[in-house]
Amino acid sequence: MLKETKLWHDNRCVGTVVVDKDHTSTDIVVEVLNLVFTKQDNYTVTIIVNDLSIGGRIVDKLTNIDSKYRELIKKCNIRIITPNMPLYDANLTILVCPKTITDGIRLILEHSRFKLVICDKLITDVNITKDLYKVCPLLNYVVKNETKSKKYSSPPVEEEVIGIDIDPSSPTGIKLDKCDRYIEESINIFGDFPTMDKARRGDVEHNISAQDVCNQIAEVNGWTQSLDMSFPYNVQIDAMYNPNNLNERANQTYDVIRTRTELLSTFPDKLDKVYELVTNNKDANILIISKTSDFAHAIAEYINNKSQSFVCGEYHPNLETINAIDVDGNPVYYKSGLHSGEPKKMAAKAQMTLANQLFNLGRIKALSANNAPNRDLSCQIDCMIITSPLCETIEDYMNRLNKVTFNPSGVKLYTLFINDSIEEKRLNKRMLGKGHIIVNKREKAAKYDENNDVVIID
Repeated sequence: MLKETKLWHDNRCVGTVVVDKDHTSTDIVVEVLNLVFTKQDNYTVTIIVNDLSIGGRIVDKLTNIDSKYRELIKKCNIRIITPNMPLYDANLTILVCPKTITDGIRLILEHSRFKLVICDKLITDVNITKDLYKVCPLLNYVVKNETKSKKYSSPPVEEEVIGIDIDPSSPTGIKLDKCDRYIEESINIFGDFPTMDKARRGDVEHNISAQDVCNQIAEVNGWTQSLDMSFPYNVQIDAMYNPNNLNERANQTYDVIRTRTELLSTFPDKLDKVYELVTNNKDANILIISKTSDFAHAIAEYINNKSQSFVCGEYHPNLETINAIDVDGNPVYYKSGLHSGEPKKMAAKAQMTLANQLFNLGRIKALSANNAPNRDLSCQIDCMIITSPLCETIEDYMNRLNKVTFNPSGVKLYTLFINDSIEEKRLNKRMLGKGHIIVNKREKAAKYDENNDVVIID
């Protein structure tokens, strides 16, 4: 748990925190929401941001961690708004980097049982703090800028990259081709990806709405309300550049990009390759990283079924509550009280802790995690398998997972990717750390259109 989150949690989930330079406000929002929605899914949260581009980054990071957040946002369990939009009462109110505290915001904070204000720097304006700190006391202070001391130097990394083919005539290959063509057509219509993004969200920097952006694109490309639809060319212009169609196309393209990302990062042939790598590294402590929690679950299930034994634990928040067991597999019961004799329950957090314990005891040899493992993970890693280059790099995990010790003698890394796809393109664009070598460098480069090289869930 981030120290800012812990301070807030220990203060009964009320307070203001200042983010240090190693984290972002988005990191804290995402971790808090994970804590909330791991325990219960009927909670309501209002997040107040200065502009919706910040909200977009929060949404992208949430949906990357777990697809359930899309549904929670659709059902308005999570609302992301700006100060000039209608304000909503909620179980939890989160205010991100406020520039001022309006009467409406102050009332919302006062009415919320739980509230969190996240600041990127210490607020010194007494006109803001006199109201803010009454309802959300300051829980920490800015630490002077200093270099974070590392617990050890990054160990050498020996990486093997493993390409996997998708048959173009297979159902997945056909779907991917349709996705690629649709995205490419969309980029051609809008001119570039940033313009398409503005047609969906608006131009926040210049305070232009999405509708106005679409109207501008339509006008530049010759569309007017008075087009003579008896000409086939005008029919084509209307289909492509009608402002309403542009906004719909932009939103649909985002969904198609997400679909393509999921098809690549969760391609089923990767399961057997991961199982083979786990089997071949029988003496190593292995951490497996996947783009989504769902695929992390599929990997653990596949490995355990193929092994006909429990060798891979799951370390991600998308775990259903089960009857509690201890490290020896024995059921755990309530010993007293109203539920005496009944089995205790284990939610996702407790299951992750148990898997971590079993891993450290040597009872299991692998942990299957999503792209953003909980920072409480504490273990030693000899080998890492990253199932998609659309995940973070091993250097990112070495820097972020403060309680994980990577074998100082060297870490074996395997990175799986789909040939001739954005996964291979992302692989080729990585910046490798010092001491990070690839043992099977390839001459082949991805034959992939630069204009179509977009991923929005990072």
